[in-house]
Amino acid sequence: MISFVIPVLNEEQNIFPNKKNISEIMEKIGEDFEILFIDDGSTDNTWEKIVDLSYKHLNCKGIKLSRNYGHHHAILIGLEHVLGDAVLLIDGDLQDDLSILEQMFSEYKKGAEVVLVERNQRVENFTYLTLQKIFYRIIKWQTGDSYNPKVGNFSLISKQAVEAYISENFTFQFFPINIQSLKLRTKFVSAKQLTRIHGKSSYKFGKRIELALNMILSFSQKPLYYSIYIGIITSMLTVLYFIYILLKGLLIGFAVIGWLSIMASIFFFGSILLTILSLSSLYIAKNFEKLFNQNKENIKMKINFEK
Repeated sequence: MISFVIPVLNEEQNIFPNKKNISEIMEKIGEDFEILFIDDGSTDNTWEKIVDLSYKHLNCKGIKLSRNYGHHHAILIGLEHVLGDAVLLIDGDLQDDLSILEQMFSEYKKGAEVVLVERNQRVENFTYLTLQKIFYRIIKWQTGDSYNPKVGNFSLISKQAVEAYISENFTFQFFPINIQSLKLRTKFVSAKQLTRIHGKSSYKFGKRIELALNMILSFSQKPLYYSIYIGIITSMLTVLYFIYILLKGLLIGFAVIGWLSIMASIFFFGSILLTILSLSSLYIAKNFEKLFNQNKENIKMKINFEK
């Protein structure tokens, strides 16, 4: 059986069309399937639509979260509740081209544990695509690994890959990078990103920037270590500068009485403060990891799950 995991936020118009599209393509492929919708704190009638659909089709399930935890956390919750031998992860906005599912299944049957979809034609503006390239370069600098920036959530992953993903207990949930970081047997297929027909994207520009910053700060502690190095180097340079000004003053006289001690004190204690703050931040970050890795999910309702 194949499990479809679909995280949704305010997608009331797309619930039934998703079921229709999936049913049509799976009928051609000839595989049993279930559809699991994760309602990530919708404020419209998305949950009501999921409930209605689940009453009509027993292979459709729903999980409603108590609030908006974020798209990628909703994905994790979905992966924790699937029953299939493989999982197809798609977004609920109908922009994933399901016509390539047969190609994805072909790669899966050949032994791929993960099949990721490269979006070769994206419905995004130049600014977003440029910032995305910068983001992936920063991640590469932090980790030393390269990640495919064309990959989104649209993917087919084996049951073993799902178990590996869950057990990894990632500090920060960002599926496209996290799934690639597992270094499983991976294949890529290409597809065009379709145009949204119903509703509006909940991924506003500011929210994407916030996600990227959280990812950068959570994915590696390298920036904190660099802050420590900068603090130490600045302290050393301040001491050398103090010696230089002192020698210069002794040889040719001081231009302004007291200027040396004030400036040296500001630079020295400022650099020391930066070092202490960086060390404190590193300590907090390490403890934050432990807290974040605890199960934070708060499921409000479930439908079509066995009690």
